[in-house]
Amino acid sequence: MLVPARHRRAVDACCRICVETVMRAPKAFISYSHDSSDHKDWTKKLAADLRARGVDVTLDQWDLLPGQDLSLFMQRGIAESDRVVMVCSSAYVKKAEAGSGGVGYERLIVTEELVRSIDTIKFIPVIRGSDAGRKLPIFMGPRLYIDFENDAEHSNRVEELARAIHGAPAVSKPPLGPNPYGSSGATTVTAQSLDDLWFAQQGKKATQGIDGMHMSGCMTLRANVNKALSKSQSELLDAVIQSEIRTFGWPIGITLQTPEYRPRPYADG
Repeated sequence: MLVPARHRRAVDACCRICVETVMRAPKAFISYSHDSSDHKDWTKKLAADLRARGVDVTLDQWDLLPGQDLSLFMQRGIAESDRVVMVCSSAYVKKAEAGSGGVGYERLIVTEELVRSIDTIKFIPVIRGSDAGRKLPIFMGPRLYIDFENDAEHSNRVEELARAIHGAPAVSKPPLGPNPYGSSGATTVTAQSLDDLWFAQQGKKATQGIDGMHMSGCMTLRANVNKALSKSQSELLDAVIQSEIRTFGWPIGITLQTPEYRPRPYADG
C-alpha cells in the first residue's frame, strides 16, 4: 500500500514517539546528607551502579553546577523523577527531623507529595550508616526499606533497588486460579461480637502502635452488616480496600498494603 509522504512522516513520528515512550529509562533522584567524603563517595558509587542498570540517576555531584539555585535543583529533581532514593544515614534522619539544611528542605517537598498520596511508592528509603534506634525519619512512617549496611551484600541490594525502580520484581505473583469450591466455598463462622468492648480493645492496640511510631492521631470507622454473609477473607479484604473515600484529598479509611500493617480478616463469613 502506498502512503503519501506527508502521512508517512506523521506515521514515522508517531512510531518514534511510541518507541521513545516505551524505551524511556526511569528517572531517579538521590536524596542524601553530606556526612563525610566516604559517604559521598559511597552515594556516588550507588548512583553509578544504578545507571549501569538502566536507571537515569540525578545526583548533585554530577548535575548541580556552581551558581545554580540549590532549592530549585532539589524541587525539580524530586518532582520530575519517577522514584526518589533516600539514603537514610543517622545524620540524614536527624537533619530531616530538625528540618535543617538541604535535607530539611527536601523533607517539605516529600511530605507534600505524601499528603497527596499516602500510599505512593515513589520514595524508596535505603539505610546506610543508620542509627539503631531510628532508621527512617518519622514522616516516612513504617515504609519498607532496603538495607545497605553490609558491603558484602552491596551487589544484591543494588539489584533489588534497580528492580524496584524498573518495576521488575525478582519474584512475580502467580496468576489467580479459579475457585475450586464453587460459589458456596466460603465457610460461614460464628464471629465475635464487634461491641463497644471490642472497639475499645482494638483502639488501645492502634494507639500503642501510633505511639510506637512517635506519631499522634486516630480515626475509628464502624460498619454494620444487616444480614448473614458467606464471603471469603480475600473478598472481605477487597471490600475494605474499595471502601476508601478519596473525595477530600486525604482518603477516609486508609488501607495499608504492607505485610505488617495490612488488614487481616480473622475468618471467612
